[in-house]
Amino acid sequence: MATATPPLAPARPHEVVTPDGSKRDDPYAWLRDDTGKNPEVVNYLEAENEYGKGVLKANSKLETRILYDMDSRVPRYESNPATPSASLSFWYGSTRGPGDDYWVYKRRPGLTKLQGQPGPLSYGPDPKVSEQVVLDVNKLSKGFKYCDVGAVKPSPDGRYVAFTVDTIGNEQYELVIQEIGSGARVSFAGAEERSSVVDFGGMSNCAASVDWAADSRAVFALLLTPRTHEAYKLVRCRLQTATTTTATTTTTTSSGSGRLEPELLLQDDKSGAVLELVGHTSCGRFLMLSRKAEGYTALLALKMPAAPGERGSTSNVQQPKQGVPSGVKLYGTDPWVVVAPESSACDVLRADHLYGNGDGKETFAVLMDTDKYPDGCVCAVTAGDLKGRTVLVPGKRGRQIIDIVACGDGGDSAKKAAANGAANGAVPAANGAAAKGGRYLVVHTLEDMKALVQVYDLTPVKQFVEAKQSVRAVRHQERLRARAVRPNMEDGGGAAAVDNNDDDDADDDSHDGDLVAAAAADDDDEEEEEEGSQQRQSKQAMSPQARAAAHRQRKASQGPLTCVWTFSPGPTISSLHIDHGCWPGKLPYVRVSYSNLTTPTTTVDLDIAAHRHYVREVEKVEHWVEGRYMSETLWATSSDGTSIPATVACRTDAWPPKTGRPLPCILQAYGAYGRKLLPDFIPGDMAMLDGGAREAAAAGNADADADADAAGCGPCLMVLAHVRGGGELGAHWHVEGKKRMKVNTAEDIAAVVRMLVEKGYARPEAVALWGRSAGGLAMGMTLERCPAGTFRAAVLDVPFLDVLGAMTDPSLPLTIKERPEWGDPASSQEDYDYIRSYSPYDNVEKLASKTPAIIVTCSLNDPRVPYWGPAKFVARLRAVMAAAAAAAAANGGAGSVAGGPVVLLTELEAGGHFAASGASGRLAERAMRVAFLLGELKKALDGAASGAPVPVVG
Repeated sequence: MATATPPLAPARPHEVVTPDGSKRDDPYAWLRDDTGKNPEVVNYLEAENEYGKGVLKANSKLETRILYDMDSRVPRYESNPATPSASLSFWYGSTRGPGDDYWVYKRRPGLTKLQGQPGPLSYGPDPKVSEQVVLDVNKLSKGFKYCDVGAVKPSPDGRYVAFTVDTIGNEQYELVIQEIGSGARVSFAGAEERSSVVDFGGMSNCAASVDWAADSRAVFALLLTPRTHEAYKLVRCRLQTATTTTATTTTTTSSGSGRLEPELLLQDDKSGAVLELVGHTSCGRFLMLSRKAEGYTALLALKMPAAPGERGSTSNVQQPKQGVPSGVKLYGTDPWVVVAPESSACDVLRADHLYGNGDGKETFAVLMDTDKYPDGCVCAVTAGDLKGRTVLVPGKRGRQIIDIVACGDGGDSAKKAAANGAANGAVPAANGAAAKGGRYLVVHTLEDMKALVQVYDLTPVKQFVEAKQSVRAVRHQERLRARAVRPNMEDGGGAAAVDNNDDDDADDDSHDGDLVAAAAADDDDEEEEEEGSQQRQSKQAMSPQARAAAHRQRKASQGPLTCVWTFSPGPTISSLHIDHGCWPGKLPYVRVSYSNLTTPTTTVDLDIAAHRHYVREVEKVEHWVEGRYMSETLWATSSDGTSIPATVACRTDAWPPKTGRPLPCILQAYGAYGRKLLPDFIPGDMAMLDGGAREAAAAGNADADADADAAGCGPCLMVLAHVRGGGELGAHWHVEGKKRMKVNTAEDIAAVVRMLVEKGYARPEAVALWGRSAGGLAMGMTLERCPAGTFRAAVLDVPFLDVLGAMTDPSLPLTIKERPEWGDPASSQEDYDYIRSYSPYDNVEKLASKTPAIIVTCSLNDPRVPYWGPAKFVARLRAVMAAAAAAAAANGGAGSVAGGPVVLLTELEAGGHFAASGASGRLAERAMRVAFLLGELKKALDGAASGAPVPVVG
């Protein structure tokens, strides 16, 4: 039964010792219960839920209307664009029909002769053949409140599907391998020992990602540590020794005998380190593994067995003898390659294979951030030699390189791909559609919040890289010779010391020095050295042999890669994604999708060789009227003078610069980990822009307008603030919003709000905040730092509010590995003091005066932000609000404060850090939050109309 009075949690003294030996009190630490079964804690959380229901009941009619409006925009039959298998034998897609909460994964046989279709459109599924179900998650979810499928991967030969599933929300997945068609599942050893409640007969305690070997004979998965649940083991599950069982209990025999036993390939024993499967290279020959620890990233690659009908690489790949990160152990004799080792000189982001040398030395294109190119550059790295890297695509200040993929392999290989498809049932290509040759590097960039795709010709890459390596070798020898004979200017004589640990040999982080400055134009867009005596002295110091060698190499390679084509999705698009693995890497095709806040997602296949793009699909949205909504990027000035971008969207007929009327505003931000909060299209959010005032006739809900309680605030601004701590403007954007610069995140949000009000976009009395996880922290900081009354309402979803408590507790899963983001307050008093200055839980008293209406959410099973952080924040806020109200009452009402309500909603059953797993649940959760915010904004507008004072945004 809902209650009208908020529960008050008792404060209990709990001393915490700081690094300098002093103590602080954490009076609500008792709310932590790792088991989730403490009766006192559970009863308190249940009481909070009941109180929250009572508060939200006032918005029930508006919530119903918003939910109807959101749902009415979703097509009754949803689909995702189909993608071809590596052999082109099948096209895999997914659909969600009426009544489905989850996707149904399906496939059709592939065709490579679609009449009259050009380029990539000449490939596609056979429309004459009925779809075959690969995996129906709706059936899988029966009996579970929560069912998150982390990955769905059909085997290359099309016989099996491997998937991971989590039915609790704790992100500990179960790996299941199932035969397509029969539904028979592969048995894993020990399956009968696990709980039948969550068991599908698979392998438990896995990470979400999974991948197949190219020959379809093995599945690769990551296992989690028992305590912190970090991915620390890579295992291979070979199918030839497996048995299969049906989805119930009947056992049937497949190839081989016995039960599938995971085989350990790699183990990482370093505390706080995390492994991640990042997929195959575009050629399919390597499986990439990322390892992150203490702020550094290493990339390893496992050589794959050749697929049936493919010829394996002739490279004699050996186990790497150096470059393997400390703490990582390799098992067995599988051929590993170090793509990029850990390095303080660069941050490795992604890689794709370029070529092998036949001597076991593989060369990869590696996307990385360096001190000279903090926004990204692409380098060729051979045998993991970062110091000897060669710049292929130089960086440019303000232009981020987001992603890369290599594609195409010449006409012969493209023909082979089509032939393999035909051998597996696909129709041969028409008119040589697959025979267009060429090898390309596709680069996704973001500059001034505008996305581009740039294509570079890889044809000369091997010659170019080897030429640069030859020049570098000569240069290095010349440097050693020059240093050996050059007088030491500091002590007047003697040979200069040679530093073998510097990064001078890396193309992108040094001027090419004596040799290149004298004999060859530097080919990586470095700033040119000044002409004059330095170059003349360099020429004189060079031997004739060195000058001749440098001249030959300059003639062999004239510069970095050439950009041969640029694809622009439009000036208003910043959210673009490359679909890795969509097309076989040997074909010159790449799929991208893009959208913005008011533009439905468009899926495009790029014909790289022909320099053309073809639209595969435009997202279907019911009741969609082209031009009804618009969005634009605005810029604010933060307190330190930094320009902050913000994406602003609203209805076109209510655009403030045209109407002269400011609107109520809902602002969202994230600002952490270097992640980009880009403006993706969400159909239901158009209901937010309508503000609950969409015409009933358009919505098909004539009864909604009959009740004034169902009305929202009218047209509304939706704003994404791209604040520091995120990565929207590059690596420096992240650096300037983390550790001891974290308060910049809140300053940036405040600056965006100030700009919106000053320029007449937003009404000062009607601004609301909405943030999730680290974005919830950003909003909590902003609420506490801005003057009372700046914000009418806020939604903080699974927010990271007890930063100090979490970062001083190494038993939590994320504490150690997140020290590079937040600092180490457990051992550094400076970090401790700085975090305490902004951590919302430790500064909640600043909200005691005129607290805005707030919803705070959490989940009992959340492994990322434990429930007790948000719960402690609400309990402490309630206490200071009660104390402030009591003090005002004792003072005869002088200084009385009005605020709230403050609501804490806890998911006590299945569910984790993310939203509900089913589509209807996610929509209902979003509608509840939107209705709450719109309802509070309407109250603000009504109050302003009645003469209530308007806050001054400072």
